[in-house]
Amino acid sequence: MRKLTCTLLVALMLVSSCLLFSGGARASTQVSGIIASDTTWTQANSPYSLAGTVTVPSNVTLTIEPGVTVNFGSYYIQVNGTLNARGTSGSVIYFSSNASYNYNQRIEFLSGSTSWNDQNGTGSIIENAVFNNVTITISSSPKVSSNSFNNQYAYAAVNVNSGSSQILSNSINSQNMGVSVSSGSPTISYNTITANGSGIVVNAGKALVSYNTINSCWTGINVQGNPTIQGNTIINNNYGIMTYGSPTISNNAIAGNVYGIDGNIAGIQYNTIEYNTIGVYEQGSSGVFTRNNILNNYQLNIMMSNPSNLYATGNWWGTTDNQAINHMILDSKNFSYLGTVSFVPLLTQPEPSAPSVPNVNLNHPSNVDLGYILPLTPTPTAATAPPTDAPATAEPTPTPVPTPSPTPKIMPGSVLSLGDSSFAEVIAKFDIFNVAEIVLVILGVVWVIVILVSVDRNFGRKKEEKQ
Repeated sequence: MRKLTCTLLVALMLVSSCLLFSGGARASTQVSGIIASDTTWTQANSPYSLAGTVTVPSNVTLTIEPGVTVNFGSYYIQVNGTLNARGTSGSVIYFSSNASYNYNQRIEFLSGSTSWNDQNGTGSIIENAVFNNVTITISSSPKVSSNSFNNQYAYAAVNVNSGSSQILSNSINSQNMGVSVSSGSPTISYNTITANGSGIVVNAGKALVSYNTINSCWTGINVQGNPTIQGNTIINNNYGIMTYGSPTISNNAIAGNVYGIDGNIAGIQYNTIEYNTIGVYEQGSSGVFTRNNILNNYQLNIMMSNPSNLYATGNWWGTTDNQAINHMILDSKNFSYLGTVSFVPLLTQPEPSAPSVPNVNLNHPSNVDLGYILPLTPTPTAATAPPTDAPATAEPTPTPVPTPSPTPKIMPGSVLSLGDSSFAEVIAKFDIFNVAEIVLVILGVVWVIVILVSVDRNFGRKKEEKQ
């Protein structure tokens, strides 16, 4: 009995020692304040926890190695020098916050921070990182590439205030907004964006918004400034593109939305606008609308809202029958207070430079009750006032009757969706190294106990045989 008691005590000591060693090996490294000289946050000392705001001053570089985890809590990192955070596809960097509310936990690039230089591969860059409730604010020109954002609280996952940043090939899932541009000339390209609010908002500046996939948002792209919007796939949103600036909109596939394009018609060409409830809801004309494929929209291809005329010549409408084309346009022939859509001459075959609609599941919002849309029958020539249920102002704001929200789709190239989090983001919440260590410790202790008990029993039997 004494020997069995000793055996159990030895086993307990082994368990305690191993667990203490395991916990000590993964203790958090606390960081805060000004980083005075070039510093590297290593995987060996990970995770790092912010105990206050961390500042990277001018002429100082903070390097974050692949595989490092940074816990922000309710603090942020402010960069006035250089931040080099480059994970790899097999060993990403994790920027996370467990705060239950948005305390503006972020990485902030100030105007003095080092710009990324593609030619020599130097400057500020964040690459192959996972952001969980941590955002980026930009007032300079860093490169933000191949990252995954899961944002529940903040205004936007990426906020651009100035500079010429590169926001490339990111996966952004935001409860509010994906990318917000208040000024500057950023390049926003090859991203996959899903947001409950707007995918991309450009309030000012000369942004290039190209080759993004934007889906299941209230508004895919919202434009107040004069950006270039080209080559994007904009599907399954309530509004595909909402524009009140003077953007150049070309070579986009716009499908499965309630409104394909809503707002000011300026510089729209080489787009495919198909399978929307309303293809184009025109609220002002100041530019070209030509060389588009606009067809197969369920209620109207074009809906006018004010007295200005729209010159929509040189487009493909899915047919060369003028009467059929006219039937899918709501303009002065329906209500005398509206402008006229001129569509002749027209294309006799699809525009080859316009993209095809991707082979994915579309929402097909064909039965949306938009309230104010009346049957397409000509109004009497004497009619001078709009119907009581029609828009009464020059630029009405459509208020659709509530309909079921678009069902999010899994897009080609996007991460597997697990509710509001991706599979990678769910896995990121677990420290697999600690779990593995604990499992190995438990198995080792069990094996030691088995050996000691077996030795104790054999010793007792030999003692009995001698007696």
